[in-house]
Amino acid sequence: KQFAEFSGTSASLTTLGLTYLMTRQLDSAIDVLKRAAQMDSSQIEARRYLAAALVEQNRGAEARPFIEQAIHLDPTSGLMFGLLSLAFAQAGQGDSAITAADSAFAKAPDDATAYVFAARALQTIGRFSDAAAYLKQALQITPNDPQVISRLGMAEASMGHSDVAAKLFETVLAADSTYPLARQGLDQLRHGRR
Repeated sequence: KQFAEFSGTSASLTTLGLTYLMTRQLDSAIDVLKRAAQMDSSQIEARRYLAAALVEQNRGAEARPFIEQAIHLDPTSGLMFGLLSLAFAQAGQGDSAITAADSAFAKAPDDATAYVFAARALQTIGRFSDAAAYLKQALQITPNDPQVISRLGMAEASMGHSDVAAKLFETVLAADSTYPLARQGLDQLRHGRR
């Protein structure tokens, strides 16, 4: 951290911010990435990582301006439209979330991460079957991705498909018994059945 603050470059701050993001130190990531974005108006990565950190804290309304700046810099980024859909959903703007999710799909037909963000948006606004459809598309791209499988389990559980959801969670946990999303999903299923 001291090196990044001392060097004062947007690139070093972005790298530090990504490190914080990957280690789930979201407050630190947000602080550093905001500085990086302010220092360099063309820094797409800082805006992308900052938006991701903000939506992970359910701060979609705050993430939107950074996402929109990144889309302005690169209007072809399906990933950013996926993030935008989740930001809209978190801000309670369901129709805009759906439109952005459709754009993510159109701009990034081979990007599983864009599908995951779009699916999370659709799940947030209660469009569970649409979320599951996006996640099934993501699963075709990355068939063994534990996040995709876990989130598909969550969508299936939301639709009342408890047996399907349990199998998905158990598939993930067979490979990694501590994977948080699958563990959380399976625990919620078990608690709901009691």
